[in-house]
Amino acid sequence: MYAANPIEALSVYFLESVDIHLYWEWAGVGGSCEKAIQYKQEEPEMPLIQAIEKAEDEVDRYVSGY
Repeated sequence: MYAANPIEALSVYFLESVDIHLYWEWAGVGGSCEKAIQYKQEEPEMPLIQAIEKAEDEVDRYVSGY
């Protein structure tokens, strides 16, 4: 489903309305279907915006080396 329509897949998976801007923010920080599944397994109630922030933090730590 993610490959065919990632916006709809994220909406269904995170149980919230996802628009194109939120999707591009997710994709911009390396968001993927695998990462969405990982985050929801770690914290089932996590909203997409929190997942985006977590992915941003991971990118920042990777770039800075910490």
